[in-house]
Amino acid sequence: MNKPRTRLPLSLPQSDIFWDQLRNENSPVYNVGGYIKCRKLDIEKITRAHEKVVNGNDAFGIRVNYDADEVYQYISDERDTDLAFIDFSAHSDALTKAKYWLKQVFESPVPFIDTFLFKTWLVKVEEDQYWYVAFAHHLMMDGWGFSNWAKEISRLYNQCTDDESKGITPLALNTVVLKDQEYQKSERYLKDRAYWQTRYHEDNSSIIRANYANEFDHSRACPSRRLELPLSRDFYQQIKDLSQELKVSISHILLGVLSKYFSSAYSASSLCFGIPVHNRRKFSEKKMIGVFTGVNPFNVEIEPGQTFRDLVSEIARQQKSDFRHQRYPISHISRDLGITAHGNAVYEIMFNFLQLDYRDLSFDSYQGELNYVSHNHNKTPLVITLWDGGAEKIELQFEYSQSCFVEQEVQALSERILLLLQSFLHSPDTLLSDVDVLVPAEKALLLTENQSHMETPLSQLCTHEFFEARASLHPEQEALRCNGTSMTYGDLNCRANQLAHYLKAQGVKPDNVVGVCVERSLDMVVAILAILKAGGAYLPLDPDYPESRLAYMVEDSCVDIVLTQTQLKDSFPFLESRALCLDNAKFAVRLATMPSDNLPVSSLGLCAEHLAYLIYTSGSTGRPKGVMVEHRNTAALLTWALDFYSRETLGCVLASTSMCFDLSIFEMFAPLAAGGSVLIVKNILDFSETDDIDKVTLVNTVPSAAQALLTGIKLPAKLRTINLAGEALKQDLVDSLYQAGFSSVYDLYGPSEDTTYSTCKLRIANGRASIGTGIANTQLYVLTPSGQLAPKGVSGELYIGGAGLARGYLNRPKLNDEKFVANPFYDGLDSNSSKRLYRTGDLVRWLPCGELEYLGRLDHQVKIRGFRVELGEIEHVLTVDTGVREAVVLARETAENSKRLVGYLVIDDSIEDEASFLDGLRSHMKQVLPEYMVPSALMVLESLPLTANGKLDRNALPEPEAGFLRGMYVAPQTKTEKILCRIWQEVLELEQVGIQDNFFELGGHSLQVTKLVAHIGEACEVTLSLREIFNQ
Repeated sequence: MNKPRTRLPLSLPQSDIFWDQLRNENSPVYNVGGYIKCRKLDIEKITRAHEKVVNGNDAFGIRVNYDADEVYQYISDERDTDLAFIDFSAHSDALTKAKYWLKQVFESPVPFIDTFLFKTWLVKVEEDQYWYVAFAHHLMMDGWGFSNWAKEISRLYNQCTDDESKGITPLALNTVVLKDQEYQKSERYLKDRAYWQTRYHEDNSSIIRANYANEFDHSRACPSRRLELPLSRDFYQQIKDLSQELKVSISHILLGVLSKYFSSAYSASSLCFGIPVHNRRKFSEKKMIGVFTGVNPFNVEIEPGQTFRDLVSEIARQQKSDFRHQRYPISHISRDLGITAHGNAVYEIMFNFLQLDYRDLSFDSYQGELNYVSHNHNKTPLVITLWDGGAEKIELQFEYSQSCFVEQEVQALSERILLLLQSFLHSPDTLLSDVDVLVPAEKALLLTENQSHMETPLSQLCTHEFFEARASLHPEQEALRCNGTSMTYGDLNCRANQLAHYLKAQGVKPDNVVGVCVERSLDMVVAILAILKAGGAYLPLDPDYPESRLAYMVEDSCVDIVLTQTQLKDSFPFLESRALCLDNAKFAVRLATMPSDNLPVSSLGLCAEHLAYLIYTSGSTGRPKGVMVEHRNTAALLTWALDFYSRETLGCVLASTSMCFDLSIFEMFAPLAAGGSVLIVKNILDFSETDDIDKVTLVNTVPSAAQALLTGIKLPAKLRTINLAGEALKQDLVDSLYQAGFSSVYDLYGPSEDTTYSTCKLRIANGRASIGTGIANTQLYVLTPSGQLAPKGVSGELYIGGAGLARGYLNRPKLNDEKFVANPFYDGLDSNSSKRLYRTGDLVRWLPCGELEYLGRLDHQVKIRGFRVELGEIEHVLTVDTGVREAVVLARETAENSKRLVGYLVIDDSIEDEASFLDGLRSHMKQVLPEYMVPSALMVLESLPLTANGKLDRNALPEPEAGFLRGMYVAPQTKTEKILCRIWQEVLELEQVGIQDNFFELGGHSLQVTKLVAHIGEACEVTLSLREIFNQ
């Protein structure tokens, strides 16, 4: 007759492991163990030792189970003493096969409910190599316990029964659990809780950005890899010597180095590391096989003026204080802070110091070697371990989640950490701020590789001179076409020259600004060229823009002359005193009498440093700002374009964007500089209705407009190249464009302040999003907020320098000082080095391949419940393979003066069931984003509101109703709904719960789920499992 099973609650560490494993049910994240390697093993002796260990310790009898009332464990009398024997020695590649088998064992999820939690094998790899493989679930054993297991196997193998003091202390599970129960009811528990609430800083920001290009679920354990960096014993001795000199531990030295690196690389003055703690307070516990280990969050503050000595001394002091409170579980810390279970983490980086000497691990006369085996799955993005294996090995291990890192990034990271360590070993009193985190070779690469040069010198031509050169060679060739009417190079040059002579006679001089307000037509280009030829700079004034905006631009720029048309003059009163109507018959007669020859730039006093155009962009204050672009800037763009694109590709370029949008610079001037033609249309939507569509060889537009090319239009035979700029380019659009027949899809990035384009990337089908590398004569720097070069893989603000850099903003000295800054890396000996840089406000990072990845805007950063959130990151997730064409996320104020996120979406027309789609989208976001980054509300719009410049107008997004932001209350209707809402109210101690509410978002946590299941089962007479609750 079986003895009745004594139910015991889970210990605190076990409870954390159980609930997390339940959420990661099909993950091996809690597999622990490894193997003892030895030259020879007596099978009979190792089997006997194994049986004694298993039968002599409670840990091997632990079984975990649950019912409607509770989660519990009990000690089973049944023990699996089987030591399975596997022989690989007959295989020619025995070691390879054995390692593969071992990998499969530890990377496979295992049952953990009411079953054995361990498994062992004896493996013969070769005649002189045996492995005793010990595999366990973390619910019964931690890493320290595995070490004790190995030591006990060695002791019993060698029959050291005469000295029992050397053996392990059997785990008295009931005693361990009882102490945990007493602790949670004690004054000590309350003091620990209060300590961690004060100690943990909620403003620790997320510094490791997930790579959403992969397929891993970021809220759960992801596949990981390990990079091992061996350390010589001499070098390790230097670390020991420094720790003794500074009167700190070796782990404090490493924590200091890591703190310096991550604070500098990510510009974070406050960091939080996860620090494993063994929680074995008594000597007897230190010799037990069992699970005691927990993790404490460890906050590090980097202070200005700190030396390395100061930093590690403070780390040692603070850690000593933390260790007095190490028993308090991190799950309770998360609960206290309101961090729910859906993918959130108190820390992103874990540091562990393992000092395990196994020189006394022997089997007869043979020395044993203990090897821990990784399950190669992690929830923590980065785990750094200093492994001191005694005589065997000393190494730094970097275990990294493949959802966040690639191998090249971690290899570079390890080199930087090693360099810092070497630096501080020699100079511990160096100011932290004086030590660079970049390896010299890497820094040199960032300063040289990421700067684009051309073998040919920069052109000193003015913008219109590129056109004039082509007009003199081929005057009869077609230059412009619009609405079925064309104009040759000769005619265009003649008409522009006549108007230029007139403007010169009116007093137009270099740097004078002349407005152009005409409909999209041949006259538009004639007017622009004429202003340039007269020595002036043109101000584009799109007649489709709001009158108030145009009036502001004219007033701000102090324009005296605006080239326009009669009907526009009558529509815009502000043009009255400034207008020169190109369609006025008398004016046309007068122009016909003007000379038609080119005006030499020397006669005008015109040079490449004079203004070519003044283009207004939206400002953060709501007032447009004028960007002053010089001829040399445009010449740099055209020089690159002529070198990058073939003459055939520039043979006929579609001009479909507003002249107020800087993409028009490329559309007009690049083909005219190459001897090609410009086909002018009202907008991209007119493309299919244009008679001359078959002539087009290149389209230059924004991604959202490119969708028009995919709506059943058959592409012209010559059109095989498309330039896309102005917006983030999604991979699904790239794929669709290639499927439609394009042979080249270019992703172009650049602000108006750097003359249209700064980077270029030929995107490929089924590839990875990237904005590529700099175009010719462009310098790109990714800098941290402190102004340091960001290492590859680390996000930072993009700064741009080079030949395309504009003069600055008109009448905005303060803004110029803020956005156009001195280049800290300027090299006076390098003629290509830029003295100034433009701060883009764009968040990017260098990929290992040397290309830039665009991540979003820096000025859309908010805090939600103390967590720093980049809205661009959420928008990115919303639009990656989800059926969402466009997405914007804002932080809206609630009635309680807190902030909640609202997502505004434009979804694919093919989606019929909007409600189901939104439910699926919410589920997707919860899988890839922390809970605090999941929008509380999603609003579907037909289109996103745009400014006059065609950019997103965030201020025009509709304000949700207060109740909508609060989480719309939906009252229960049926009997069952009323019962369930009442149960939730009781368990959560809330006055009101609606049927659409989320248990965890209302403050529920794992420990309350058991009570919830029990109440539901009793009230509704149903049987629910914990898994079913979590799966919902």
